[in-house]
Amino acid sequence: MRVPPLFHASERVRDRDGNVRLDAPPLYVGLHRHRDAYPLHTHSFVEVAFVVGGAGNHVCDAVATPLRAGDVLVLEPGRAHGYSDCDELTVLNCCFTEPFFDALTASLRSDVVPRHDAGRLVQGRFAVDDAAQVTAHIAEVLRLLSAQPVSPPAVLAEVVHLLAQLPSAMPVVTAGHRPPARIVSVACARLIDAALDEPITLDHLADELHLTKHHLVRTFTADFGVPPLTYLAARRLDVAAHLVATTDRGIADIATAVGLTDANYFSRRFKQRFGLTPTAYRTAQVVGPVVPRSDRRPRSRAADA
Repeated sequence: MRVPPLFHASERVRDRDGNVRLDAPPLYVGLHRHRDAYPLHTHSFVEVAFVVGGAGNHVCDAVATPLRAGDVLVLEPGRAHGYSDCDELTVLNCCFTEPFFDALTASLRSDVVPRHDAGRLVQGRFAVDDAAQVTAHIAEVLRLLSAQPVSPPAVLAEVVHLLAQLPSAMPVVTAGHRPPARIVSVACARLIDAALDEPITLDHLADELHLTKHHLVRTFTADFGVPPLTYLAARRLDVAAHLVATTDRGIADIATAVGLTDANYFSRRFKQRFGLTPTAYRTAQVVGPVVPRSDRRPRSRAADA
């Protein structure tokens, strides 16, 4: 069964009365199956991942922590993380723009709302009774995603129920007092994400943010673990993998959509990152976007964005 993604978040998340709008979808909701390892990477959005089945390790801040069904991950933008030693680790990923996530959790009075003096929960575990409720909501999310046509308001309503369960997750690993990525770094990541199909240079990014190149690289690397252009290269391939897995678009068309117009170069880079050619990666999809086997193991720093 293929579970299509739900994405394209709206920044307008409240109505005139201040209520959260349920017709504005999250940035992304989808099921991922990790069969081996996935290298360290970062995001410019908030990621909430519910472990549905299988086993593996979550790697964050140079610490590998075992995962099992009933665990949940909540990561702020800029926090490098990955997976190792996975055995059919299946995760429901819910990714949000920060304004959208903040509005939702504020409306739920959730204690996972970001704070300036402490990061969000990195990994938690639900009690047995709570895990049963979470499992039921996840099953409903998957059912709704498989329906034709997909109803974004219905999916979002179930995702809100999942977010409401977060305060009951007992911390396994917390974010400690690591501050979230600085505004300029997140702004840079958003510039990149919004123009993947266009030529992007360090000069362009620095000019847009009114910074020197040296300051931008130093700040972005400190927050995201990799320089801006390394993040750009990885984001192009990650978005391409998403399009390969969830659409019927031609491989050359996808390559152009992410700014890699040389199809042969695109295929080589894709195989280097995911271990499969784009065509083989598409064929391998079983349940949502399957993360193919990779020979690279997570390192102590974010090697890939």
